[in-house]
This record gives sequence, structure tokens and C-alpha cells, in this order.
Amino acid sequence: MGNIRDYFQGKKSYVFFWSIGLLLELYLVTFGRNKAGIWLGPIGLLLTGLLIGILPLFFLKERLLEDAISPKINKKFNWKLALAVGMGCILIIIILLPNILFRFPIDPLQSDIIPTLLDLYIHRFIQGIPVYTEGLCNGVPCTPNYLPLHWLPFLISYYLNFDPRILGLIFLTLAISISYGRILITSVPVQFLWLIGLTGPLWLFLWMKFQSEAFGHTTESMITAWYIILGLGIWINTVSSGIIGTLFTLLSRYSVAFWLPVFGIGKMISDRKYFYYWIMGVLIGVMGIYIIPFLILEDDLGAFLRGFSSYPIAAMGEWKGQAWQAAGDPPWQLFRGSGFAAWFYTFVPGDLVTKFTICRYTHLCISLGGALLAFGIWYRNRKRIPHGILWVYSLKVYLTIFYAFMIVPYEYLWMVPSGFSIIIFLVTIQAHDFSPTK
Repeated sequence: MGNIRDYFQGKKSYVFFWSIGLLLELYLVTFGRNKAGIWLGPIGLLLTGLLIGILPLFFLKERLLEDAISPKINKKFNWKLALAVGMGCILIIIILLPNILFRFPIDPLQSDIIPTLLDLYIHRFIQGIPVYTEGLCNGVPCTPNYLPLHWLPFLISYYLNFDPRILGLIFLTLAISISYGRILITSVPVQFLWLIGLTGPLWLFLWMKFQSEAFGHTTESMITAWYIILGLGIWINTVSSGIIGTLFTLLSRYSVAFWLPVFGIGKMISDRKYFYYWIMGVLIGVMGIYIIPFLILEDDLGAFLRGFSSYPIAAMGEWKGQAWQAAGDPPWQLFRGSGFAAWFYTFVPGDLVTKFTICRYTHLCISLGGALLAFGIWYRNRKRIPHGILWVYSLKVYLTIFYAFMIVPYEYLWMVPSGFSIIIFLVTIQAHDFSPTK
């Protein structure tokens, strides 16, 4: 097998820079947050994400990739590794979560995300009130715009009477553990096993330690779990896993909306049977989970468009700054070094509406461009690399571009593309040849 030094010497420089990209991305979103500055931070996040998603295409060996996800391998599951990783994550949660819950109580004066989930969506659903009608959110007029799988799972914590933030971490731990057990199902050199087993729990530790408010004020841990499940599903490359991952993400947040059409087109070109069953399953799921119960039966067909159109209104409020900021101060949420919105605010000429509008449509165009780039990654490499692997890499590239140019780049949102890097790491380890090249 050789030792670690042989491994790096034999694989040229691609694997080295890919490893640096993984480490730098994790640094920028955790203990190095804001340290790169307002202007360099977004560049760092964009470049590291692209490196993570593209460089493996240059160093994965084609001869090994032919057998990387064969049907025989796909039937196995590494229970020992999954349990070890899961226990590691649980230990970290036990150590760090009590302090987070103490520091960040569920209080609409600190953050309205979880109070809105509980007092608006869950309350209305339980009481039989139409969920998506306009009303009051914590005493303020609002238009409900969270899709069902962003809030429905919290019925579990409601009926079992425990903190909903714990539920998000349960989903995240399960997603990470299952991914380890499902992907790492072939032998890995012993000298790498300690590193591989620690990566998931280490990622969770760094996020909970240095982005504590993301776990105290938001439910992003659950959304991250859904995207990890999507990555696992498209890597497994079965219709059922693809449908499950698609529904979890599509019915919780709009982020994946630009990527899914190019994924569908690719499947229609390469595997029409998969495409037809996948699109049918997704349509049935969307109808059954969202359209029929919340739009048709509640006689509110305009709810989706109302919710979608409310996003720019809420975003413009962030561009005007926080209530506690002095007039003329740069908007707090834009100038955190986590996105290019601050560039538009600072360098685009015109009034605030003009800056905001240009940023918004730039995000739209660049996201479409990111989806086309993702398709190009698959199309160019489709004859030499298994498609499940290619689509995982393409989604990482797309998510990086989408989140870097968001009109309101909340720091906690980067948990999704950062967490998706766990799937990238595992898929690459699984497909990689560990034998040193002499």
C-alpha cells in the first residue's frame, strides 16, 4: 500500500491542492470566518468550492472508476464505520449543544426563524388553519414562504415535546453516518482510516464551536442533512435514492432548482428509464406533499407565487440595514465576508434599488451559468467517469456558485455547501486508487 508520503508523491499536485481546498473552505466558514475580509472572503469561498468540485476529475484513475460503484458494491454497508462516526457526532453534540441552547434561546427578538416555524406553520397545521395564507409572524405582517419539508419534520419534536434544534442535529448526524457507511464500503489503507473517520465529527465540531448561532437560531442543520442525502442518492445512482434526495431538497429550499433541470436532461440523454421513473416519482411527491394538501385542498393556488415573490421584499429589508444600525452604515448581513453582495452594494453605481436589482439578476444569471457548467462537467467526462460521481461533483460546483452570489449572504447558509463537501470527500476517497505511483 505504501505510506502517506508515497501517496502524495505519486499523485502529482492535483490531490494536494484538492486537500488544501477542503481545509481552506472549512477554515473560511468556521474558525477563520470573517478573517479573510469583506472582499477576499467571497473570493476564497468561491475558489475553494470550485477546487473541491473540479480537481478530482484530474486525479481519479479511470481504470478504477469503472468499478467504483458497481451493483455488487452498492449492496454493502459499513456498519462499524457508520456507528463510529455517529457516536463521534453524538459525543460532540452532547458536549457543545447545552451551551448553545443556553446562549441562544428561542426568542423572536433574537431570531424569528424558529419562532415562525413553531408559532405560524406548526400551529396553523395542527389547528387546521390554511398554512400559507398571509398573516402575522411574531406580530409582524408576513407571507409564509417556507416549503413543507422545511417545517413539517418539526411535528416530530412538537409531539414528542423536545427542542426542535435537537431534531435538526439528529437528521444531520444520521445523514453523515449513513453516508460514511454507504460510500466507504471497500477497503481503505489503515494509515488513512483514522483521518477518514474523524472528518465528519471534526466538521460538526468546528461548525458547532465557531458558528454556534447557526445551530441556536436556525434549522440549517436539517437543510444540510437533506443536501447530504441528495448527494448520497445521486452517487448511489438508483431511481429511489434519486427521488428521495430530490424531494427532500426541492421541497425545503429553492437552491437546487437551477441544477435539477440539467440533471434531468443528463439523465434523459444517458438513462431514459431512470429519467422517466425519476421525473414521475418527483412529480407524484411534489403533488402529494405540497400541491394537493396545501394549494388545492386549502383552495390557495396562489400561495407559491406569493411566497416566492416575498423573498426579494425580505431581502431588500436586509439591504437597508438592521434597526440597531446608524443611518448610512453598511448593511450588517451583506458585509460579513460570506458573499459578493457587498461588492454590488459598494461598486455598482446608482441608488439602493438599482444596486439591489442588479445584484438580484446577476445572481439569477450566474446561477443559470453554474447549472450549465455543472452540465458541462457531466457531459465532458461522461464516457470515462461513472455518472453518479460526476453529478456529485457538478452539484458541488453549482452550490458554490449559487451561494457565493446570494443577494443576502447569511453566514449560516454556507453550512449547506460546506456540509456537501463531506460527500465530495467520501466519494473521492471511495473512487481513489491508494496505491502509490512509482
